[in-house]
Amino acid sequence: MKITIYGASDDLIEIEGDIEDEIDCYGRSPKLYIYNENNILEFCIKTSFKSGFWEVYPILDEKSFDCEANNRLSKDWKIDIQMGGYHKHNNNSMILSIDSFGDSFTITKRRKKK
Repeated sequence: MKITIYGASDDLIEIEGDIEDEIDCYGRSPKLYIYNENNILEFCIKTSFKSGFWEVYPILDEKSFDCEANNRLSKDWKIDIQMGGYHKHNNNSMILSIDSFGDSFTITKRRKKK
């Protein structure tokens, strides 16, 4: 599965690709949770809108930005971040691309209980 996540305006996060969604972020900066096909949390995505620019990046433990620390992630997922790259809808956003090499995954706005 492949998706791209980016900020589309001052209050929306867009998800495009194998999963299509639009997330209302008015007045908040939500985290997104990526679960593998076995319903195990793989990583989180932190979003925030600061000074007219969207930050969208993966975090492993909901506090740190360190994707390479997790060998499973670096081997089984391809994560690419464009810093302020151009996107057809917004050039004031980080653009996060995720490729799970065919493995299915889900995205939730709330962390699932164990």
